[in-house]
Amino acid sequence: MWIADNWKDYEVLDASGGEKLERWGEYVLVRPDPQVLWSTPRKHIGWQSRNAHYHRSAKGGGEWEFFRLTASGGLTRGAFIILWEIKGLLWPPPTPFSPENAAVSPSG
Repeated sequence: MWIADNWKDYEVLDASGGEKLERWGEYVLVRPDPQVLWSTPRKHIGWQSRNAHYHRSAKGGGEWEFFRLTASGGLTRGAFIILWEIKGLLWPPPTPFSPENAAVSPSG
């Protein structure tokens, strides 16, 4: 097994009911993950204090729902999207280029 341990700004905080709670730097996101087959109580504080939640559409794709983007509320929805695009982190989830797959990806 390869360990992807060089992702200092990324962490899976919890997972339940087909969704993954992730920390990307200072942002906590909820994204769908079809590999999360279990449903456990969502006790981690991040489920309530998330910054954004990606909702998958039954037709394919989906959309982001935005909440508190920074502690001061200073980052707008547009700035959030630009930030993720610049960092190369905006993709339709789930993705084969996520940190948990970095150890086995050609560029990881």
